[in-house]
Parts: sequence; structure tokens; C-alpha cells
Amino acid sequence: MLGALLLAAAHLGAHAGSLGDIAGRLSARALYNATARYEVLLPQSEEPVVYDIALHSSPAAAADTLSPCDYLIDWSMDTPSGQSKGFNAYFGGHHYRFRDKRLQEYHHDDEPEPFAPGGRTEAGVQCQAQFASLLPAFVAAQLRDMLADSSYTCTVDDTPGKPTVSVRGVRSFGGCDALEFSYTFGRDDGLPVSASFCYNPGQMSEQTVDVHYGAPSVDAVQAPLSEPMLMAMYPEAFTRYRQSSYTLDNLPGRPLPAISAPTPGGGRYHRATGEAFGRPAVVAILDAEVEDCAGFVGELRRAIDASPAAAQLVMAFTSKHEDAIAGVTGTLRDDETVLTRASGLARDCGATATPVVLVCDSNGTVRYVHTGRNKNIASLVMQEIAITD
Repeated sequence: MLGALLLAAAHLGAHAGSLGDIAGRLSARALYNATARYEVLLPQSEEPVVYDIALHSSPAAAADTLSPCDYLIDWSMDTPSGQSKGFNAYFGGHHYRFRDKRLQEYHHDDEPEPFAPGGRTEAGVQCQAQFASLLPAFVAAQLRDMLADSSYTCTVDDTPGKPTVSVRGVRSFGGCDALEFSYTFGRDDGLPVSASFCYNPGQMSEQTVDVHYGAPSVDAVQAPLSEPMLMAMYPEAFTRYRQSSYTLDNLPGRPLPAISAPTPGGGRYHRATGEAFGRPAVVAILDAEVEDCAGFVGELRRAIDASPAAAQLVMAFTSKHEDAIAGVTGTLRDDETVLTRASGLARDCGATATPVVLVCDSNGTVRYVHTGRNKNIASLVMQEIAITD
């Protein structure tokens, strides 16, 4: 395959149609909005499954190594029971996907493994999301992979005067074709016009995918992506189907949300939603950079010491600076746990500022919530520990 590509490049010289140049133009796209019609023809099926897709992408932050771009992909599909809709989004180490009345979200600071399983970002949830491969930045990555993978053989057609440039090829393993593919790009803007993929050609399991790109819809995305923006665009997904929909006001009487956060020294703390503590627990969401955070921790310890019931203390810091956290906590005592980068817990509890103190019973149910500083916090927490025991 590499020989074929080099041969093509030799004929094309510096023309825009060389494979490397095509990938370069795709990667250079700053803001991208388009629509696409995605048709899948399955074996023994007379009619294709059709998705209508709205695509948006913009450059990822310079320090972002997880994805070649930020993106929002909105899709819909007509079914016999009605229209099915969903979306996928990635930005700044956050990935969201909604399908079949289920909202999944992944946050790199909370759990980095899904973004690079086995150390491979290309296998991460953000890169394997449905229809992400249609985005220019991902198409560019695929073309570059072809240059380095001998299982691909392809040619580039850059005929002068034609409005498009095309790439056609085959991927083979052990002498058998596993994939036939083609891409068509606009000569002027370098963007995808169409694509076609035939998996397992000539086999019983043959499957064909045809993609036709179109102009963006009138409500094309322009602003930088953010969670508040997604919540405004998809209110039902976030209000009805978000697994973590708690607020500080409605936490009392409900199980404490799941916790998965690092501990100092490289460990990790996991706790399922509603998992029993075995004894009352004081869970404090803290920021080590806030003034007199150490004094606040001291008040919580004083409450536990004075309580007639034994209790444990979980100090969940939203920051990742272990030195600053150690300066706040000092030497840990029995039944104390320190968490770093616990912003996921803060988000799932609905905490937007620190400190927040949650007093939980031994079954893992939140009984009391305190927000902000209170000069009587020690006596209040002490009384609530006794009541929840």
C-alpha cells in the first residue's frame, strides 16, 4: 500500500490531491458545521437504515492530547416505532453520549482509563463515539494511518479540472479483502463530500455504508462547547436521564452518589451509589486553596472526637495538588480518607462552591447537608452524627 501511495505522490507532486496534503487541509479546518446522510445496508435487507446527522467540530485546546478536535454530533433515525434521536459530544476531557434514553458521561479528571484504554487514545470513548469518524479531523487521522499501515492499498485521483479529489482503496488481511472504501473531497475547500465503505465484500456478512455530506443546518453550532450549553440544547436528556441528577437541596434522604477519585500516593477510592459505610460518615467537599481550609478540617475532627457515636471522615478535595492538600490535613487519623481531584463527586452532588459537608448514616444515605462556613459547624455535625447512628 505504501508503495502505491508513494507512486501516487510522485505523479501528483505538490498538488492538493496528495494524501498528506488532503489530511493537512482537513486538520487545518478551524470551525466545521455540516450535515450528513448516513445509510447502512445490512445483509438480506432491501432498505438501508438511514441516519440524518448534524456535525460540529472546532480545534481542541493545544494541551489536549485525547482528541483531534472538540465536537458535537446530533443524529436522528426514523424507526417503525417513531424517531430515535441522540448525540455525542467531546470537549476539554469531557465526553457525553445519549442514546435510547440513556445519558452516559465520562470525565478524564475523574476516570482517565476510558479515554485511553491500555494507553491508546485512539481506542478511547471520545474517539470511538458513533459518527465521530465523519468529522474532518478524524478523517485526516484515518488517512495518516493508511500511510503507515501496509494492510491498506489506495490511489488518489486528482484529475485537473474536476471539482473533487477522490481516494479509493482496499484493506486486506491474508490475501482477503476486508474493506473497500472511497472518499471524495472538494477541491476548493478540501472538505468531505461523500464516502463509501463496503465491509467484507463478497461475503455473506457484507455490509455497505454510504455517507453524503451537506450544508449545515440553520442552527449550526458556533459557540465553544460546554456542559451548560449541552444542558440547554438537550434539557430532557440531562433532567430525565442523567444518572447523576442530584442537587444539594434534594440530597437528604437519598443515597450518596458513587465516588471514584484518586488518593494521595497513586491509589484510588471507589464506592458505589448507596454503598453502606458501616458507621456514620462525614463527607466533606473541600478546596485546599480556600483560606483556612485547615481550620475547617480541624472543626470537623473536633465534631467527630466529641460525638458519642464513632464516625469516619472522608475529605474530598476538588484540587489535585497533593502538597497543598497535605498541608491542610496533616497526619491522617484512623477512619480518615483523603481524596484528590474529586470534582466528579462535587458535580454529582450539585456542589458549586466549597466547603460542603454531608453527614451520612451507616447505610450510605445522606441525612444532613451543610454549605459554606458556619462558626457552629462542629456542634452541628456532632449532633447529627449522634442522630444518624
